[in-house]
Amino acid sequence: MLENSLKVLHIAPTPYFADRGCHIRIRGIVNALQDRGVINVVCTYPIGKDTPGIETVRCPRIPGYTKTEAGPSGFKYIADLLLIFTVARQIRKFRPDILHCHLHEGLLIGWAAQILAFRFSVPLCFDMQGSLTGELAAHGYLDGRPRLRRGFEIVEKWIIGAADKFFCSSKASVDLLVNKFRLNAANVVLVRD
Repeated sequence: MLENSLKVLHIAPTPYFADRGCHIRIRGIVNALQDRGVINVVCTYPIGKDTPGIETVRCPRIPGYTKTEAGPSGFKYIADLLLIFTVARQIRKFRPDILHCHLHEGLLIGWAAQILAFRFSVPLCFDMQGSLTGELAAHGYLDGRPRLRRGFEIVEKWIIGAADKFFCSSKASVDLLVNKFRLNAANVVLVRD
């Protein structure tokens, strides 16, 4: 390990690794960064498969939590809370140059962990794969509830406001950040899968 290599701490609020969607993106990003000499650590949930060549730090085990498939789980709330403390410890130990926050939950966890670690100068980079409100609507959680939808739009805007830089997996996400959330286009980068 080179002494002055860039160090990136990835926050993956998911049972990484399972062979699907955001997991494949996270692995691809970590591998691409490693090929460029970047040192990476992935902080994630207590379950999932380890991937060779990728340093993975997991939050403490949660009895009864075994679901690695996509979709809601009551255990995710506990895992997110535990992940905040795991990330805060890694911020102090690993001393990253960048926090690469995957998904909206990852950005919230990164923001909270910075506070716990008293390391406010580490930039939060948000890897956005779509709209939080859009995802909830697609799963039917907001059907017939316009006030709840508006509430989630406000929460999503607040979450997004915590990030310093943005990576998007699609042009639609870039457009959403620039046009709907009024972010400076210079801070938004399209990084296709």
